[in-house]
Amino acid sequence: MVFNLISTMPLEIKEIIYYYISDNVKSNLTKKLFIDYYEEKRKTIPFYKSYIRYLIRNNHEFIFRLNVNINRSHWFNLKNWKYNNKIYSNYLCYLKEYANRQNQNKMYQIIKSLETKRN
Repeated sequence: MVFNLISTMPLEIKEIIYYYISDNVKSNLTKKLFIDYYEEKRKTIPFYKSYIRYLIRNNHEFIFRLNVNINRSHWFNLKNWKYNNKIYSNYLCYLKEYANRQNQNKMYQIIKSLETKRN
């Protein structure tokens, strides 16, 4: 119903309405807008490390790749990452093992390719 009303509106009115829509809402309209506004959206995510595990566990490849592109160098530099009484040489090694434990082969391959590109 709302879509039908909006689709019949003149372009000028649509542009005015679009101006007042928050970036967070706009980011859900198209893939391009999602990518454009993701950096801001990412900053509002509480418990970010848990969120990354959630992405791996649920095989959310597209969003995980966005995070990888944003954080790749930072994740390489997180040395001696500790999780569950185990120490990993860096955060990516931890994520790779986590993906393997979760049987998420696609995510595992993404992380493994990052290590290859780094070396």
